[in-house]
Amino acid sequence: MSKTIVVCGYGPGISHATAERFGGEGFAVALVGRTAPKLADGVTRLEARGIRAAAFVHDLGEPAHAGALAAQVRERLGAISVIHWNAYSSLTKNWRPGEGMRSCRCSEPAGSASVVSKTFCTMAAS
Repeated sequence: MSKTIVVCGYGPGISHATAERFGGEGFAVALVGRTAPKLADGVTRLEARGIRAAAFVHDLGEPAHAGALAAQVRERLGAISVIHWNAYSSLTKNWRPGEGMRSCRCSEPAGSASVVSKTFCTMAAS
């Protein structure tokens, strides 16, 4: 079964470290953000490490488009297992997991020495 992490609000710091860590554990990685060149650079860097990755240009402040984004990620990379929320938005206080999902707080995969802040994960229910 394939695993996919969606990295929301991708940037070259915490988000990239998270993408590399999960990608190294066998996850496909969806990078989401507003800046296409930054996303393309991230995909190139991940693919150079043998990680399957794709970029999705999306303004996470537009909740009306979230369903379309999720469908695009699922179509291209498979079922979404984890959402890493590193984007700031006033929407975060109103965000609710979708039906069939359970929410959890997490920081990084087991054994990671790095500190990952402001991470909100949603794991697909088994």
